[in-house]
Amino acid sequence: MSRELYLQYGPPRTASTLAFQILCAIMYLRHTDEPDKVLCRFSGTPVPSRPPIMFEVVKSHKFPAPHLLSDLTRAGARVFATA
Repeated sequence: MSRELYLQYGPPRTASTLAFQILCAIMYLRHTDEPDKVLCRFSGTPVPSRPPIMFEVVKSHKFPAPHLLSDLTRAGARVFATA
């Protein structure tokens, strides 16, 4: 099974927390048979957890550095932004 990573980015006061909560709920609903492999967290720096969790949703108010964003999307991460 492959790893899933969703990054929710948005400046404060743009409903980024609501979007994050929706993504997190979807992730738990998609993986009800293995909820211990789901991690939803806020991070000041939007990077994946170490060691990798199978299904992860990360919320950040800081937009990732271009090289990090490129690496994440190349690895299959999905990025959601609010403005």
